[in-house]
Amino acid sequence: MSSAWIRLDSKTAIDDLMTAFAGFHDACLREVSIATETYVDERGAMSCPAHLDTSTLLFFQSQGAKNRAIELYCEGISFIRVSPTPEGHDSILSSAAISRDGTVYRLALSFIGGALIGPPNSSVEIVPSDPSVSPDIEVRAATMSWRPIQGAAGPQRRYRSKSHEGA
Repeated sequence: MSSAWIRLDSKTAIDDLMTAFAGFHDACLREVSIATETYVDERGAMSCPAHLDTSTLLFFQSQGAKNRAIELYCEGISFIRVSPTPEGHDSILSSAAISRDGTVYRLALSFIGGALIGPPNSSVEIVPSDPSVSPDIEVRAATMSWRPIQGAAGPQRRYRSKSHEGA
């Protein structure tokens, strides 16, 4: 069951999201869906809007947040980057920053990115990077909204069925 979208239109709204989702710490990006309004019609004619027509849905899950799963909806995207973690490293988020510069919102997320398993009888110290400086995931958009997703913890996907794997 999904809730109504909560627009990130003030510092308070951003702070409320960061509190509700524990600052994205010990969370993971489960899925991303990107769409545009550009299309080819039945006659083969291309339709291209003159405005920023790219939007994205990001589905996150968290170990320690009050809300175990959320969606973030970004419209009017001017930049998006998702840098996967290297082989043998985790994809656990360590930190996040959401800011607004004029009319552009910026979401910046950093992975812990450490090795999944260390040598026997060893410990690994991982120092999280500052997401505002060198984020692993970054989205810049005209608007951002979020909503908690009840009952969405676990391995199920929201945007792609298991039948699409290996296609």
